[in-house]
Amino acid sequence: MSRSTAINRQGMIRGLNQSLMSGANISAPLISGAPIGHRLFVSWPLAMAAIAAIGVALAGQLLDTPRTR
Repeated sequence: MSRSTAINRQGMIRGLNQSLMSGANISAPLISGAPIGHRLFVSWPLAMAAIAAIGVALAGQLLDTPRTR
């Protein structure tokens, strides 16, 4: 991620990425634990698969656009 930005912003991008990853590592068990606690064993994997599919679609759109440097 940081290589696609200007050299003077690479540290900021890496720090933002690490902050988002830390937030995801904290919130993911809480979010996935609630449906499991209510015995919804099928719905939470389907929801996570839908979120992953949305991420793949967005990444595909971003990677298809040509960038000029």
